[in-house]
Parts: sequence; C-alpha cells; structure tokens
Amino acid sequence: MNNNVDDLKNKYHEGYRCIYKDKSDGLTVHLKHFNKEITHTISTNQNMEIGEIEDFLDKVDFEKKAQGHDVFCTHYEVD
Repeated sequence: MNNNVDDLKNKYHEGYRCIYKDKSDGLTVHLKHFNKEITHTISTNQNMEIGEIEDFLDKVDFEKKAQGHDVFCTHYEVD
C-alpha cells in the first residue's frame, strides 16, 4: 500500500518537487524536476496513503521554512 509514498520520497530524493496537489478525487500530486524539465504524477484514493503523503509534504514545507532553502530528502542534503 505504501508504493505511492515510497515513490514520492524517491522522486524527492531525485530532485522532483511538488508543483500542485489536487484533492478532488482522492489525492493527485504533480511533481516536476526543474533541472531536467520532467514531470511525474502520483495518485491515490487510499486514506492511509493520502495521510502519509500529506504528512511528508508538510515536513518538506516545515524544513524549507526552517532552513530557508529546499534540500529536504535530496542527494544535496548535508548533515
């Protein structure tokens, strides 16, 4: 069931970023890799996955605000 959550985390690690969330029928997350100009879409109707995806994206936003830049879950991340 967590395939979409793992896919989202892997895409973030590869450099994709969420550009739009659509909640009209379940959850659809549109991602874009800005350096490569490639898009990817993840969709789910499962409540647990929706919660996990939204929690992950909230953590990304929190880190972005706290750090002042976006390096969350990327290969550019520094300890």
